[in-house]
Amino acid sequence: SELSKGKTLEFMVEEAKDSVCFLNSEPHKKGFITVGRKGIIKKKIVIEGKACHAGYYVDGISAVREAAYKIIELEKGSDVNGITFNCIVANGGTVPNIIPDKCEIILEYRFKTSAQMAEADEKLRRVVNTSYVEGTKSHLIDISESEGRNAVEDFKKINEELAKYSKVSFASGRIQSEITIKPDG
Repeated sequence: SELSKGKTLEFMVEEAKDSVCFLNSEPHKKGFITVGRKGIIKKKIVIEGKACHAGYYVDGISAVREAAYKIIELEKGSDVNGITFNCIVANGGTVPNIIPDKCEIILEYRFKTSAQMAEADEKLRRVVNTSYVEGTKSHLIDISESEGRNAVEDFKKINEELAKYSKVSFASGRIQSEITIKPDG
């Protein structure tokens, strides 16, 4: 950021010294304060087909083709304000003249509420369990999970604590915003 000159962590640590509270709201747009974060779940879909020479492609079952259908189905209907699916890595095939018998997709999905998480989980299960290319099989592998957060409630609790102190400073940069509270005295 302009304030930290590329040393954000050092800047935040310095700003927070002798403070009662330090908030880094990580805004996604200049002039906005972020008050929540979507939950993120990352998974891998492993798709199995049947390899064969490309000249006899009718004898094969393309795992890459199956992956394409799954990616389109998962990402269809993504809503930046709701559930989003992002297929971030796809890897399949070994050489140009062989129908690929394996493909892996790494994806993440994001959601605001536990109801949205359940809806996204159901959509993912449905897509994984559907064979768009006859003869393919798919299964899921868990990679990571990060809880969402609604900071509005946190800010209400923090505000009660802030009322005890009179010196409040606000530093704002392009990448991050911080509020530092210094005790009186």
